[in-house]
Amino acid sequence: MRLQGLMLRREPDGAAPMIRALRAGEAVTVTGRQGEYVAVTLADGVSGYVHGGFLTGFDDIAPMPAYAARIDPGVVRPGSAPAKAVAAKPPALPAAAPREAPGKLAPPPALSAYVPVADGGGLDRFLATLAPTGGAGTSVAPEDAAAYNARKNRYAIEVHMSQRKLYLYENLPDGSRQLVRLYVVAVPGRDMEAPQGWGVVTGINFEPSWRPTPAMKERALKKGKPLPEYVGPGVKDNPMGPFKIILSHGYGFRIHGNNNPNSIGRPVTSGCIRMRNDEGKDMAKMIDVGTEVVFLD
Repeated sequence: MRLQGLMLRREPDGAAPMIRALRAGEAVTVTGRQGEYVAVTLADGVSGYVHGGFLTGFDDIAPMPAYAARIDPGVVRPGSAPAKAVAAKPPALPAAAPREAPGKLAPPPALSAYVPVADGGGLDRFLATLAPTGGAGTSVAPEDAAAYNARKNRYAIEVHMSQRKLYLYENLPDGSRQLVRLYVVAVPGRDMEAPQGWGVVTGINFEPSWRPTPAMKERALKKGKPLPEYVGPGVKDNPMGPFKIILSHGYGFRIHGNNNPNSIGRPVTSGCIRMRNDEGKDMAKMIDVGTEVVFLD
């Protein structure tokens, strides 16, 4: 696998439902091909389809132009590997998890080894624009940079839209990972655009203000409920609640708190992920800018 965040899909179609995000260097076994899409089976037995332009051994399939620049040139097809396999660093994600009390410790499922890997410059180049500590013009000591890298790589977030749940994983030193928190969340309404696929946290704010987008204002007016232009930090009616986690998945996508606890667990948001205030604020303190976030169906 040559692209960090490449989606494994249920059918050989770029619009087909997503199964999960894959990582550069992940091992797959090819079982068939339909046009530009290749049927593969992962190390944990999960099967689906990926675009062949991002697999080693399929040079006749051109990568999708929008993602070609993010191909990891360090991923090669070893000659001694089994047919249609690449260098192995397979993560395994749970297909489903037992119902847990929100925010409580969950018993770690049996998972294969997982190690965050570079994506050929895509994520690394993006993270280089972020300032983990200090302000403009502030130099970051090597030990501070190392501590920041450890913080951003310690946890990974997965949001399963259909389950309306957010999974927080801890990446362990031995390369494995375990589920440490499971949260019930509100997800985008069925007619709303939703974040998709792989990305990272690009900012974390506590006691944020809120300005509704033009689309939010338009929808509210149609319902006869005009929105204010601005709601300040700490105001009871602020829909952001006490925290806001900014994502790289697109303009306006956030994980944030709420001003309506009864909305949690329902498909009601305008595109963001809404959490219980106390749970989300605690999670926001655990993660950092650069933490991986993956959205799955």
